[in-house]
Amino acid sequence: MNYEMKYAFRSAVNLKIFDINGKEITSLDTIREHNLYIDENSSAILVKDALFDLKLLKFLGKEKNSHNNDYEKCLKNNVTTIVFNKESNKKCKLIANCLWRRADNGEDVSCVYEIPNAITANNIKFESSNYGDPSTNDLIFKIEPYNEYGDLFKLHITE
Repeated sequence: MNYEMKYAFRSAVNLKIFDINGKEITSLDTIREHNLYIDENSSAILVKDALFDLKLLKFLGKEKNSHNNDYEKCLKNNVTTIVFNKESNKKCKLIANCLWRRADNGEDVSCVYEIPNAITANNIKFESSNYGDPSTNDLIFKIEPYNEYGDLFKLHITE
């Protein structure tokens, strides 16, 4: 059986999130699983992350300065307030790094998904868990075409 140049998915991604201008927002490195899918109706990447990232929360929502005067600032020291709105989806760029395993020799190779045009889908689940592991948080990024040909993402595989 010839397995040359066949690959199997090996590990969950580490996801870097950039704003539309290319400035890095954050890097998520506690992702437990991900699913990248493309169908006739939509394309998206779904990630389940074990931890909330404050930089990402600020990007997904909008940070609100809740201090109206020095008196209130003194009372609310070290408080961050983030307002979420279901209509406040934001354009972003994504780079997802993962490992694939080569079928011919069992060697792991680097694989990078480059997603130049994504939109946050504000459907975060704020769930809790009293037992064992913390709950995972679902984050969905809709993937939109980045050129006139309808291309969605690039896949870079180290050979």
